[in-house]
Amino acid sequence: MRVITYGENLQNRTGTIYKLYRNDHLAGGKCYIGSTTIPYFSVRLCQHRKKWREGKDYNGIFQEGSDPCVEFLESYTFKQGDQSSIIHLREREQFFYDAYKETCINIRRPRPDFKDMTKQHAYQAKYDRSERGRLVLRRSFITLRLKRGEVKRQQTITKYSQELIEIQDRIKELDEIKKQNTNAIKIDKIDAKIQSITSFADISVSPPELHQDQ
Repeated sequence: MRVITYGENLQNRTGTIYKLYRNDHLAGGKCYIGSTTIPYFSVRLCQHRKKWREGKDYNGIFQEGSDPCVEFLESYTFKQGDQSSIIHLREREQFFYDAYKETCINIRRPRPDFKDMTKQHAYQAKYDRSERGRLVLRRSFITLRLKRGEVKRQQTITKYSQELIEIQDRIKELDEIKKQNTNAIKIDKIDAKIQSITSFADISVSPPELHQDQ
């Protein structure tokens, strides 16, 4: 399977501020305000869904078997690595956060300070370069093309469908490997802690010598 990356085409990036909500009673009129510079929004939505399945509370916005409604509030193009554009994106996110503060479920407020985003961007860049990150981008690209009806030839549709299956299988493999590695690290830490306790317990303490008059 050949995985194509599109980093060379991402010099001009799009910053998007979005709102997640439901048009039914399940979320009680609540919404989530966020921003992203990820090329395909479906990737960002998958990140939210993954956090929800891991236990993050979205106040009913996410439900099993259905995605929330998405409203793109504002977007603009900027050069990758332009700090002033990133700061502006967070400032505009803060604006919409304030506008929807009565129904917004965000726990953390947007932080326009670029220094606060360095760690986040470094993590995102590292993820985008990883095998899983490239696979997710490729999956989003194919899914978007199929949903938009941009692929007409049945042969290409079949090829894309098979590639999606292969991508999903590989992502599951990578997740399982990560889970095993995480468990191994936890076991090693427990073993090291037990070893330190037993080592301390094995230290023999000699009783103090008695004085000749005792």
